[in-house]
Amino acid sequence: MDDQNDVFSSYLKEKKKFSEIIKQPKFWTILVVILVGIFLALQFYLSSVRSLSTEELRNSIEMVEYDTQWVNKEVTPYGVTIVPSITIKIKNIGSKHLKYVKFIGIFLYEENDREFTDGFTQVFKEALKPGETSEDILIKAFNGYKATSKESFFRNKAGWRKIKVKVFAGTSSTPTLLGVFPVKQKIEGIESVDFIERQSSDSEKRFVTEELRKSIQIVWQDSHWIYKHISTKEIVVVPLIKFKVKNLGDSPLRYISFKGYFLKESSGKPFSQGIKIGLENPLSPEKTSEEIIVQAEYGYSVSSMEALEKNKSRVKKNQSQDVCQNQGIRGCSIGNFPHKGDD
Repeated sequence: MDDQNDVFSSYLKEKKKFSEIIKQPKFWTILVVILVGIFLALQFYLSSVRSLSTEELRNSIEMVEYDTQWVNKEVTPYGVTIVPSITIKIKNIGSKHLKYVKFIGIFLYEENDREFTDGFTQVFKEALKPGETSEDILIKAFNGYKATSKESFFRNKAGWRKIKVKVFAGTSSTPTLLGVFPVKQKIEGIESVDFIERQSSDSEKRFVTEELRKSIQIVWQDSHWIYKHISTKEIVVVPLIKFKVKNLGDSPLRYISFKGYFLKESSGKPFSQGIKIGLENPLSPEKTSEEIIVQAEYGYSVSSMEALEKNKSRVKKNQSQDVCQNQGIRGCSIGNFPHKGDD
C-alpha cells in the first residue's frame, strides 16, 4: 500500500513540475526558437527545389512530344475567337525533382518575328521525379483571331498569317528556351477540313460536279433543334439535319464533305451553316450510308430554360440546303428541306 502511495505522489510531483516549467518564459522562448528553426529549414528545402539555376533547368528538361493548333477561346452564336496553342510533354532527365516550373509561350509572326501574343501555364505542384515524363502541358495564347465562323478562316486563308511559338521554362531563375515550333493552321474541332483541301487522286477527280450529284440520293432525312451549350448563364440551341444517302453511281464514294446552309424560311436569308465529313469508309454502289448529321455552328441564345420555353413559339422556321463536295471539287446541291421547330 505504501508503494502505491509513493508512486502516486511521485506522479503528482512530476505533473506539478511540468506545469511549472511551461509557465516559465524561458520554456516558450526555446520552443519558439525550435519552431522557427524548423520553419526556416523547410523554407530552405522548398527554395532549393524551386530555385534551380537556368543551366540546371536546361539540363533537366527534355522535350519528348509536342503538337500545335488553334483552339477555342470564345464561341458564341454570333462569332468565334480562336487562339494559337502548343501542347508539350517533357521528361525530367536531371537529378532533382522538378516543381513549380512555369512554361511560357511567345507567339510570333513567322515572316518578321514580331510578337503576336503570349501565354503561360504553371504546373508540377506535385514534383516531377527524375526519369518521369509529364502529362500533356497546354500553353494557350491570350489573344487570337475573331471571325463569324471557323470555316471562314479557311475561306480567307490568304489573310491567315502563319505563327510560330518560342517555348520557355523557368522557376525563379531566368527562363530557358526549350525550342521554336511552327503553329499548324489547324483548328480545334474541324481537323477534318484537311480532307477538303487534300489533292484528289486521279480516280477521284472524275467525279465532276454533275456526276457527283447524280451519284448521291438522299433516301431519308430528319431535322430538329439541339442544345449546343447549357450553363447557368446561357442556353444555346442550334438546328441540325440528319440524313442517309444512297450511292447511285458506279464507283465507291468516300470522304464527301456535306455542308448544310440553314436559311430563314420566310426570307431565304442565311441563318447559319455546318459541315460534316462523311463516308469515311467507302460507300459501294447501290449501298445506303449510315446516318450523317450536319449541325449548325450558330443558333439562338437565351438566358435560361424558362426563357427558352417561353419564347419557343418565336423561334423562326428554317430550311436547310445540303451541298456535297468531293475533296476540293466544286459543290453540288442534293436537297432542300424544311426544318422543324421542335427539339
